[in-house]
Amino acid sequence: MKAAACAFGLMGILLVGCAEPRVTSLSGPEIYVATCATCHGTDGLGVNNAFPPLAGSPWVALPDSLLIRLALRGLRGPIRVGERDYNNVMPPNDFLSNEQLAAVLSFVRREFGPAGPAGSPDITASQVAVERARFEAGPMWTIEELTRSASARR
Repeated sequence: MKAAACAFGLMGILLVGCAEPRVTSLSGPEIYVATCATCHGTDGLGVNNAFPPLAGSPWVALPDSLLIRLALRGLRGPIRVGERDYNNVMPPNDFLSNEQLAAVLSFVRREFGPAGPAGSPDITASQVAVERARFEAGPMWTIEELTRSASARR
């Protein structure tokens, strides 16, 4: 009984940290701090072995369309980053505008992506709009569903 109460309390604390923040900025770093750093850390190294790092993660280097889809609908279930498995929830970021989502994803790629600061070109608001129109509705992705969506034609 005590274990269940503790688990329920911990889940409540984690969900409070995942509440939709009020974001008014269009600056990628500011949006990152407001929406992503709670779980992924300000340094992108993850938090307490519970949430995966973004720094050097191959998932940050996904094709633009898949990275946008992941951020829009969120992620549930197991994911492997480096030599570690994680099994947690990343809430959807569909409350961000197309411009805000493009800014934060571009920042994440430049700051934490495997290619480093000079890596891939920025994600644009128009790319986000296309993916939002096609894939915003629906439950959070699993990694398998997300990667299968790469071949989805609508």
